[in-house]
Amino acid sequence: MSNVSCLMTNVSLTPMPTSHAIKNRDFVALARLISGIENEDEQALQNADELSLEPKYSRVLGITGLPGAGKSTLVNQLIKLMVKEDKTVAVLAIDPTSPFTGGAVLGDRIRFLNTDETDGKVFFRSMASRGHHGGLSNSTADILQVFNAAQFDYVIIETVGAGQLEVDIAYLTDTLVNVLTPEAGDDIQAIKAGIMEIGDIFVINKSDLPGADRKLSQLQSMLDDVKPKSSREKTWEIPVLKTQAEQGCGIDELLKRIKEHATTTRTDRDTTRIGQHLKDLLEQGFQLKALNILGPSWVDEQAKKIQAHLLTPRQAIQQAFDLIFSQPKDQP
Repeated sequence: MSNVSCLMTNVSLTPMPTSHAIKNRDFVALARLISGIENEDEQALQNADELSLEPKYSRVLGITGLPGAGKSTLVNQLIKLMVKEDKTVAVLAIDPTSPFTGGAVLGDRIRFLNTDETDGKVFFRSMASRGHHGGLSNSTADILQVFNAAQFDYVIIETVGAGQLEVDIAYLTDTLVNVLTPEAGDDIQAIKAGIMEIGDIFVINKSDLPGADRKLSQLQSMLDDVKPKSSREKTWEIPVLKTQAEQGCGIDELLKRIKEHATTTRTDRDTTRIGQHLKDLLEQGFQLKALNILGPSWVDEQAKKIQAHLLTPRQAIQQAFDLIFSQPKDQP
């Protein structure tokens, strides 16, 4: 039995790409398989599951920061340097999803420079977060396994860091880069909100603007207080760098620090990543199975009772647990 059969999936209408095509880094096959994963296609999820058995190869970088920080430009410049070093790169740009329409707020952001030098070496994909609590799509972990099996040297995840809930990226990356700007005050407060406490490298982009040195000093002071929590490798001293991504200034130093951080990463970081993925799958699978047992109208019915003060939320959940765990073992 498929080990993804416990999750609600869609039956494949067309055959998914083979593992051989993925391992050969066939871009068309990669695009098709990723689309299948996003659509929760049963065969695509099974293929991704099998590819997860491949040894770790790719270095996964997370680039996060508030809108307008210049993350995409920074990623473009990093790609240029990586390709110049004859490295292959996969980019996954994750847009926040509208809670009302379900669509990606920023749309399809294909902004990286596609040149003859990058042809065949850089694969780009933009996707919506689809409401996952940490700002990352539920499909992200599976897609990273696909990129790893395709043996991209670097995998870059770009996402908007908007506060405390944007922390899941830390569980999926080897190195997390937080991008800030001199003029924004809210991003400093985000350090206390959560996302900044898990960064491995901080970048003040647009450092030609007034206030860059003051922002650097503020960051270094705050990092002195959160360092024990921020760096997941206790021997790593978190650097604060200044860049001007539009001009390409400071990008060499950033890539150098990313490489240095790779030498300090502990093996238990992969264990943490896998553990988080298991929790996500468990949460997703249990929720789907529970709603299948409770019925499609259960949530609305309980919400109306709670609104009428006939029931508390915890009482509703306890009643649901009592019903779910009283089911026969062969209950679907």
